[in-house]
Amino acid sequence: MSRITRTQALLKSGEALYVTDLTNIAYLCRFEGSFGSLVVTKSSATLFTDSRYALKAKNETVDVDIDVNGHHIPPVEVFEDGITVLFEKTHVSVELFERLQNAWPRITLTGRSGLVEGLRIVKDSQEIDAIRRASAISIQALTETIKSVRAGQTELQIQRILESTMIDLGADGIAFDSIVATGPHSAIPHHSPTQRILEAGDLLKIDFGAAVNGYKSDCTRTFVIGPPSQWQLDIHKQVLAAQSAGRGAICDGASISEVNRLARQAMTNPEFAATFKHGLGHGVGLAIHEDPFFSANSTAKIESGMVITIEPGIYLAGRGGVRIEDTIVVTPHGYENLTEFSYDLISLG
Repeated sequence: MSRITRTQALLKSGEALYVTDLTNIAYLCRFEGSFGSLVVTKSSATLFTDSRYALKAKNETVDVDIDVNGHHIPPVEVFEDGITVLFEKTHVSVELFERLQNAWPRITLTGRSGLVEGLRIVKDSQEIDAIRRASAISIQALTETIKSVRAGQTELQIQRILESTMIDLGADGIAFDSIVATGPHSAIPHHSPTQRILEAGDLLKIDFGAAVNGYKSDCTRTFVIGPPSQWQLDIHKQVLAAQSAGRGAICDGASISEVNRLARQAMTNPEFAATFKHGLGHGVGLAIHEDPFFSANSTAKIESGMVITIEPGIYLAGRGGVRIEDTIVVTPHGYENLTEFSYDLISLG
């Protein structure tokens, strides 16, 4: 069953879906452009874009008709009178909503969240193959990059080497701006690389990923420059215990909240555990962060075909931090780790 057909099956009689999120459009019909919207009814699907994308849309899309007359808001004639149009309220601004009301006066507008995102949660074999390839490129690039890491390099220099290596190895692009965090910067969960120079004794946290066919990978490893200090070994051991416990709890049907609990429980040092304030993990696909998201309050279950991360961390302000993250695909009998790489606190330089 195609993605458009699956979407149509979710619609009730007298409903249509207006999709504006470009990632959701790419998922449903494979169109990748900066301008477009998609209307799905029970019996049809039409991509609306402009003439810049006429050839691209013709060559790339599946299961949709194409209108390249420059409509962002499709003409009201597309719909039957009295139909209810579901719009993505997470992605539609107040300004756009008001324009829709003016353009479609005989249409009932109803906001919905997560309809297409829900379809994206479980990946098919082609999606998993793309993420597997992106992950393999990522790990190969990391392996090559750390061979040349030395004290005296800057965070930005290491980022540039890592990202260019991923491209050279066949990635279509990077999954996100790589995090390269040295010394005290490694205690910042989402640090943006700077001109800070790597020094002996520093922790080096690298969070990165490649993209293949639009699909992302996500991996984090933490290294040390020269021999590690005892406190660095201590926090690394705690993070690894949590990451291992989280991975070990992954199986088809497992409770997301229970996996979250078991991973956090594995951090036995309360001082360290108190610094682990971000989520344990998230889904990965066309977006680097997508459903499901791990939390104590989640009622969701893990399903075979989900691609998720497990990424606990400890962050000691002013000193340094450790995060360990893998991208894994859930299988009927457990999981496959797509980002296999050493879990040791490897000494570099």
